[in-house]
Amino acid sequence: QATAAKAAARDDVAPTDAAGRAARVATLYAAGDIASAAEALREFRAVDPDADTYLPESLRDWARTVE
Repeated sequence: QATAAKAAARDDVAPTDAAGRAARVATLYAAGDIASAAEALREFRAVDPDADTYLPESLRDWARTVE
């Protein structure tokens, strides 16, 4: 249980590097949590105007729909 709790706590902390932020967006999207993925993308864009360029190509069309 302690390991699961630590993993959950890590998941709640947003990564600070571009690759980590892009991976978080992709992971949330792949898990079907589109609203959270969109929010994570908005947060990423707030700190890096080039955020979309770090996303996997497969998410770029979706990212263009996120305001």
